[in-house]
Amino acid sequence: MSHEDLKALRAAIGFTQLEMAHAMGLALRLYQDLEAGKQPLKIRHIKTAERVSLEFAVSKQNPMIAVPVVRQEALELSDMIRGYKAIPPRREGTGQFQLVELELGSYGELVSRKVIPVPFPTRKEAEEMAERVAKSHSGANGFNQEHGYWWGRDLKNRVYRFIIEAL
Repeated sequence: MSHEDLKALRAAIGFTQLEMAHAMGLALRLYQDLEAGKQPLKIRHIKTAERVSLEFAVSKQNPMIAVPVVRQEALELSDMIRGYKAIPPRREGTGQFQLVELELGSYGELVSRKVIPVPFPTRKEAEEMAERVAKSHSGANGFNQEHGYWWGRDLKNRVYRFIIEAL
């Protein structure tokens, strides 16, 4: 995380510098210096900022607000606590769709593929979630009209595609 990433994170969750400093347990001046690059960002500052994004996401009851690295860790922890549960088999007469997050490398190669473990009853609901997830990325995001998928770039410049698959 860079100084610019910290500033982008604060803006993404809609906090003022004072609110972010308070949430991180820092003096306002120290926080301003961190954001301006006058003080080095230490691992404790990065972890605290990530924790703030997690707490904000929980308070808003929207996991997609948390920064991607935190969201990924939370999903993995959730899977570990509950034990990995496969997507329930499709019931006859119901349409079910799943959202798949693809992380792409700098040359467009597939780095990881993660299936969101909760199926959506309609394609529209899956598309709405794909849009929310893409828009939660603070770097950049958008919709690819030609291929019909949402995409997002995080603060570490990692690129993600969000595709919908029928079950």
